[in-house]
Amino acid sequence: MTAVELEEMVAPGRGTEAAGTKVPAEESTCRCRGQLVTFLAGVPGRLLVAQLLYLQEIMGRAMRVWPALAVFTLSLFLLCEITPRRLEAQEVEDALGEEAGVSEASFVVDRLERLEGRPMDINSASASELAELPWISPLLAQRIVSLREKVGRFRSLVELSVIPGVDYQFLQALSSYLAVTSKGIPFWIPLEVRVRLVGEKETRTAKDLRFYTRFTSRPSQHIELCYLAEKDEGESSAGDFQAGYATLRRESVLSSFSVGDLSAEFAQGLVLWAPQGFFRGYETVSQTDRSGSGVKGYRSSVENGALRGAHVQLARHGVFLDALFSRSRLDAFLNDDGTARRLGESGLHREDWEVAGKDALSEELFALRLAGEYSGSLFLEGTFYTAGYEPALSGGDASDSYYFSGDRTSVGGLGGRWSFGRASLFGEGALMEGGSKAFLLGWVCVVNDVEVASVFRSYDSDFYNLRASSFSGGDPWNERGVYLGAQARVGRYKLRAYIDGVQHPGPTLRESFPTSGYETAGSVEQQFGSGITVRVRGKLSRREVSEADPSDEYGRVSSLSTRETVHTDVSWNPSARLKSRLRFSTVRAGKGEKGSLSFVDFNYRTRNLVTLKGRVIYFNTSSYESRVYEYEGDLPGRVTLMPLWDEGVRWYIILAAAGKKLKAAAKVSQTHRTGETVDTELGFQLDFAF
Repeated sequence: MTAVELEEMVAPGRGTEAAGTKVPAEESTCRCRGQLVTFLAGVPGRLLVAQLLYLQEIMGRAMRVWPALAVFTLSLFLLCEITPRRLEAQEVEDALGEEAGVSEASFVVDRLERLEGRPMDINSASASELAELPWISPLLAQRIVSLREKVGRFRSLVELSVIPGVDYQFLQALSSYLAVTSKGIPFWIPLEVRVRLVGEKETRTAKDLRFYTRFTSRPSQHIELCYLAEKDEGESSAGDFQAGYATLRRESVLSSFSVGDLSAEFAQGLVLWAPQGFFRGYETVSQTDRSGSGVKGYRSSVENGALRGAHVQLARHGVFLDALFSRSRLDAFLNDDGTARRLGESGLHREDWEVAGKDALSEELFALRLAGEYSGSLFLEGTFYTAGYEPALSGGDASDSYYFSGDRTSVGGLGGRWSFGRASLFGEGALMEGGSKAFLLGWVCVVNDVEVASVFRSYDSDFYNLRASSFSGGDPWNERGVYLGAQARVGRYKLRAYIDGVQHPGPTLRESFPTSGYETAGSVEQQFGSGITVRVRGKLSRREVSEADPSDEYGRVSSLSTRETVHTDVSWNPSARLKSRLRFSTVRAGKGEKGSLSFVDFNYRTRNLVTLKGRVIYFNTSSYESRVYEYEGDLPGRVTLMPLWDEGVRWYIILAAAGKKLKAAAKVSQTHRTGETVDTELGFQLDFAF
């Protein structure tokens, strides 16, 4: 399913917007509290009593199983050499923003995990490699490389602070992923293993568990092997989804060879891209120029996204040639005549109709990409692929159908980036077989402590590329839009903002008539010397929707859909080992729909191995339409974006121990809505190396 390794951001069956979601039919009265004191005092006594009773019950269940797990874990600690190191960063919310797509979190966090513990050498990394980090734009990456060429090898990351926009907080965020040298960074780990089990209170059999396991081997700096298997709750096979790859990299003409399950990211994503779109978080400038990172092994359990085949890259004097062949099977919904109506998205294979659509569509794809760099400032790349499908894809006017028919398609495109001084231009144009086209053009400019970016894109109504991704996060189809983002430091304040206007001239997969709207967001952040940071974030989206007029078969009625959110955070970091945060959020959606959320959390890390995290959340909304979201730290490699609605309390506790060759973590969480049963979940994970 859409479980994310780095992968499962939204767990199935929790009232999310993923497939299988149950939206509550009844609406409760909204009683938004404006202050934390009111929030604590307003929790009904019966909720607190119920929480204590259920906590006692779940801890009783856990204590029957956890002693055996504890003995097993301690035995591994005794057998493995232990060198403490920090757990992975949990700043995904800054990069993604709320209501991000599941696959977006999967690939963003996966990039960070690939580097954690094996940081990138800033003295040898190329601009394209540096730009893989969400905080570094291609322009900033190029300026880092130019500074290195000018002053020589860096002796410390602090030397980057001479570049406008790079400050202590920025360098602190990068410290886990960049190093001044790769010498001494051991590649002694021949095999890493991750095993994760997650179940709810009602779990009785192995079929009811969510299971994930991954084996990764790096016998040298040039070789990487990986295999993963995953199942969602309700699926019978422990390997319902499986993926694996082998990669060899060399400093020669044949620079890279990979076989297995792969993802491809070229140019701006209009021809080939991994199964995730642009993520409009609060990094409003660095994320506008995507500039794909090429072909990599597929480590996510987001299903229906991998290319299964082989890839070869040849490199010589700054010129790169990539050849990719893939023969994949994809989940699809079939028509009565056997043609494919659309691809499956959930990855769930529990019901008969879901099982019938598993691997129902065969795709055979061949792609070529030619890229070259000129004088370090101009980079051009051309990409082409042709693909065949069995059975054929069906077209039509239905809102859930693809808008091209047939069993074969071809797409070609030309993209590039030109950096000059403190600015850069980037873009890509693509053309489908039959004449449908799409293009994207953007620029980024840095002046002292101010960064500005803008992107314009336009996709024809019949440009429908199954392997592409649009700037706005969906499919590049029937859309025109303009994006403007900026960030600046003014005195002690850090400011970020963007506005994105979008128009759909024709029908889309979800709307039968043309639509238009805009989205804008901003944040203000200030740090105080006592370890306190105050941050206020807001987001407003408005969309004009047209619907059929029931009184006139040829007419239509327009309505306005709106959603406003405001988050106020106060973070307190009295020491390197203790962090705490207080948040209050409000939501307004539609006509009179309101919601609020408040939480307090903590993160404590001991001098040695143990990390303890916890959070208590109170939420109150009019209905599901005014739901509120909160990101949660989770088991390592897993980030959850939890939607909450009605009135209730949620809490969770995470206990983790981390070493050089072993990490163990466990999480207990509960969600209690007034008048409903309590949702309880228990998860356990081991990461160890041989």
